Amino acid sequence: MFVNPENIHDFGTIFEGIELKKMTSRHTVNLQKTIRECLDYGEKWSESGLYDLCSTLVYESITTTLFGSSVDARSIVKDLKSFDTDVHLLAYPAPYRWFKPNLIRSRNKIAKRLSSVKNDDSENVFVSKLNELASLLSKEDVGSINMAVLWAAYGNVIPAIFWTYFYLRRYPNIYEIILREIESASSEAKEDDLIYSMPHLDGVMEETMRLTANALIVRECMQDMKLMIVNAGYEISLAENDILILFPFASQIDEEYFPRPHEFVHDRFVIGSPNQASAAARRIHAPFGEGKFVCPGRLLGKNVIKWTIVAMIKQFDIDFFDDCETIKKPTMLKSRQGFGIPPPQKDIRIRYRVK
Repeated sequence: MFVNPENIHDFGTIFEGIELKKMTSRHTVNLQKTIRECLDYGEKWSESGLYDLCSTLVYESITTTLFGSSVDARSIVKDLKSFDTDVHLLAYPAPYRWFKPNLIRSRNKIAKRLSSVKNDDSENVFVSKLNELASLLSKEDVGSINMAVLWAAYGNVIPAIFWTYFYLRRYPNIYEIILREIESASSEAKEDDLIYSMPHLDGVMEETMRLTANALIVRECMQDMKLMIVNAGYEISLAENDILILFPFASQIDEEYFPRPHEFVHDRFVIGSPNQASAAARRIHAPFGEGKFVCPGRLLGKNVIKWTIVAMIKQFDIDFFDDCETIKKPTMLKSRQGFGIPPPQKDIRIRYRVK
């Protein structure tokens, strides 16, 4: 969509092991900084949309986590929102995007600001990698890669946080389970291990993504072959270099693998639970893609989602204007179907205050 995907996947090893822990730790610090500086404390309630609140918590914290303080994250938030609104048009033939000059304008402005990221923090291996890359590419290419990485870091994370929190609030009994788990983990686990000590919250996140993640997976056929269509009774012929588009979401709502496929079953991905999904079901659950082009930042993305949900539960009072137990699930934005986790077509109105 933006640049050669091979360039982006060069960063995969940065989001693993000790570097993943360091980046997650930086994000927790930046998230708290965002809460302190961008939101009001005290008794005063603020009105907003739930999706807007999730966006506020993510845009600045993730930008600073990736690129450090050399990027004025707050100054590009408006452009990030404008860009995210119509980002799907970049996957279409050129004429479509011509009708959205704000999309191209915001993309170019962000890429320009990210074209010369400078950071002397030797602990930030991500920025070090960017600096190495900068010596091999033009400024414009570096800015485009940084833009692609930044959108990849927030584009599906914000909707994932929205839908996860929505499902938690829709089912108060599940919300209480997660609240007790967070409180228990906070008192027992060391800070470095806290992110890995909440299996029920992990399960809620996975079940949310099962119901909402509908990215298309594109593959190129390497040789002539016949492809049998299971349960359809026929096969199709594929020639070398043919492009095949897969839709894993069809399996994620297949009753053969996931009983009650359209229901939110909070412990479906919790090991040892009565509703535990089978090994086969867990294999076909692929919200981050799979194979060569699996999302390289999936582990960091999960940690960002988890820490943001924890912050929303522990540090905020959030009231829905409508009864959140009976409110219908918002329609997903149709234009973003097939690109990952779509945002809602219409935001949910809330009022909130920071504790």
